[in-house]
Amino acid sequence: MTKEQELLLALLRGELTGTAAELDEKTLREADWDAVLKESQAQAVTLMAADALAPFGKYVTNIGAWTSCAARLMRANFALLQSEAWLENAIAPEPMVILKGMSAASYYCKPSGRVLGDIDFLTDPAKTDALLDCLTEKGCKIIDEPGDSSHHRELTHGSTILELHFAIPGIPFGKAGELVRARAEGMLSRRVMRELDGQKFPSPAPEDHALVLLLHTQNHMQEAGVGLRHLCDWAAFLRAEADGAFWPEFLDFLKEIGLLRFAKVLSKTCAMYLGAPLLDFAKDAPEELATGILEDILSGGNFGRRDETHSGSAVFLPSFRGEEKRQTRTQKLWQSLLGGVRSHHPIVKKVPVLIPFFALWRAILYIVRAALGKRQRLGDMRRVGRDREALFRALRLFEGACAGSRTRDERKKFPE
Repeated sequence: MTKEQELLLALLRGELTGTAAELDEKTLREADWDAVLKESQAQAVTLMAADALAPFGKYVTNIGAWTSCAARLMRANFALLQSEAWLENAIAPEPMVILKGMSAASYYCKPSGRVLGDIDFLTDPAKTDALLDCLTEKGCKIIDEPGDSSHHRELTHGSTILELHFAIPGIPFGKAGELVRARAEGMLSRRVMRELDGQKFPSPAPEDHALVLLLHTQNHMQEAGVGLRHLCDWAAFLRAEADGAFWPEFLDFLKEIGLLRFAKVLSKTCAMYLGAPLLDFAKDAPEELATGILEDILSGGNFGRRDETHSGSAVFLPSFRGEEKRQTRTQKLWQSLLGGVRSHHPIVKKVPVLIPFFALWRAILYIVRAALGKRQRLGDMRRVGRDREALFRALRLFEGACAGSRTRDERKKFPE
């Protein structure tokens, strides 16, 4: 962990607990504030960090840059809130819930400090096509193709991206996936109204929001990566719902689908590094694993924007999504290559016979660019991927028939 990351964590702890950050004068004077700002952007927590810096403004050598960045993010947040209000009216009387973003922010001590992104909203899956027609008639533009995603369609409303979900993200395979889908069927009927900056909106019930957060976090950790923003979302939820009546039943469900260990470790990470309350169910989580999750998050940043080698290493990770037979590294590498072909050469959707030729061309092009130092080397990504694999094996995500055993080195690095 770098000094900038330690400082950033201290700032976030203060914001999440509603107290001033505990920083000594020596740390404040010696800090590389340009590096701290860059780190906060890579982790998608700049608004929170900027607010936490208010009492220490005289030490911040680039306060203008922080102010400018915070103002831009606040304008973007405001535009998104306007789009959400428009969206509710546009599809009324159809029910919806806001997944992630605004819902996550509403659990914070200072909700306006959470950087928002897109509007992810869940609707009745049977109404997906009708709602797409409705929204396009009212000025939205569809920006994806059917089948691009297993759980949503993408549109734009002005500068805001709308993700119309017909399923929640991160659903695993196998029996665990069946159980999650069955539970998610009642999410719209259990919705509650929450508030963000005076604006009320439909949100999942707390137990449903918790499931969405956990599924979303583990899913992106296995892909490009998540930033501290995702960890802060869970920390804020733990603080706000520490006494929630739903926990006993919800923890039983997590155990049934194989996600309880992940929830325990993530909660322990939040308690150790972000000041979240350590709930009873997480007290026995291994500290080594909790630190391992933090290191993985800090290394990659939000959706891999901090380190391309770290984010690219995902193609060398076996899949941990509850498959009866776990995907191999070779299969994941081929899927990644195939995704690039379909994205950059849409003609293959009409002429699929061209796929092998474009795949070979893109593979050769990547190898050449990597040799010239313009892309990340496959060997470096493979090495990082192997290191990360030990973490995911220890988390036992959705373990079932393909769980497998851990090596001696993996058990030594992450004990039970």
